[in-house]
Amino acid sequence: MKKLIVENTYRSLLIYMLFDPSWKDRDYILIRGRISDEFIERMKSKVCKVQSLDDFPIISLKFLTTSILSRLTFIREIDKYDEIYGNIYELKLRKLRAKSIQLDDGLMTKKMVNGEFRQEIPLIAFRNNILFRACLNINYNVDIKDFDFLVPQSYRSDSNLLRCEFININKMINSLSEIDYHEVCEIFGFLPSKLQGKSILMLQPFFEDGLVSSIEYEINMYKYILEAENLKETDVYIKPHPRSNLNYTEYFKNSEFIPKDFPYELFVRESKGNKFQKVISIHSSGLEEFSPIADEVISFGTDKFDELEIAKMTRW
Repeated sequence: MKKLIVENTYRSLLIYMLFDPSWKDRDYILIRGRISDEFIERMKSKVCKVQSLDDFPIISLKFLTTSILSRLTFIREIDKYDEIYGNIYELKLRKLRAKSIQLDDGLMTKKMVNGEFRQEIPLIAFRNNILFRACLNINYNVDIKDFDFLVPQSYRSDSNLLRCEFININKMINSLSEIDYHEVCEIFGFLPSKLQGKSILMLQPFFEDGLVSSIEYEINMYKYILEAENLKETDVYIKPHPRSNLNYTEYFKNSEFIPKDFPYELFVRESKGNKFQKVISIHSSGLEEFSPIADEVISFGTDKFDELEIAKMTRW
C-alpha cells in the first residue's frame, strides 16, 4: 500500500512517525515555512522520498499561472497513492480517491474535532469556480467529514462527530526502543540526554504575536523568571517556539539552546537517568506533561507582566 504524507508542522510529522513503524518507507511532501531546510535535508537521508514545496498546492491569485501548474502536477502525483496523511484540510481536495487522514497539528485540528472550527476564505466564489473545481480537483468548501482524524486522546469528548483514531503520544514515545528513539531525535536535530540535571525555559512568541509592546519587554520577562527561580543562564537550556523567527541567542549568550524544530513531546520520555531540574514557561497548556520527568514544573503565570492577559501561576 502506497502512502504519502503532506505536512507543514513538526508535531504532525512526529505523530505520523510514532504511529507508523514503517515511516521510513513512505513518501513525503514537506511544506516550508515552519519546517526548516535543515530538517528537510535530515528527512531526505532517512526516508524513501521527500519533495519540498514553498506552500500548499492551492490557487494563488498573485501567482495564478504558476499555482495552477503546481496544482496540476500535485493532483497527478497523489493519484499514485492509496492513503494520504497530513494536513488534508489545506489541500482543498474535491474528490478523495485515496483514504485521507488529517494528522493533529494543534489548535486548528482540535477545533475541527470539537466542532468549533470556522474559516473565512477571501474571494471564495472565484476560487471555487466550476473550471477550477473540475480541472484542478479543488473545493474551498471542504467538508471535514470526508476524511478521518489521527489525534491525541485528550481531544476525545462526547461531542465528537468525526471519524477519529485517538492515540496516546507519550505512551508511544515511551514504547520506542532506545535506538528508534535516538533516530527520531536525530531527525529533529537534538538529543535530550544533554538535558539531564538541567532546566528548560520554554519561550512563547509574545512580541511576534503582538501580545507585548517590544522584544525588550519579552526578554525582560524571561530574565525576571530566571532570577525569581534562582537560575543562572548557564543552568538553562532555552527552547524557542517553533513559530518564532527571533534570534534569542543575542539575548541569552550564556545559555544552551534546543532547536525550535524539536517537538517538546520528545522530552517526555521516562528513563532511569537524571530528571530535569525545572521546566518553566510563562503559560503553556502542555506543561503538566513534564511532571513525571522533572523535579519541578512551573507555569509561571502573568501576575508580574501587566501587558499579558491574566494567567495564574501553577507548580507541579
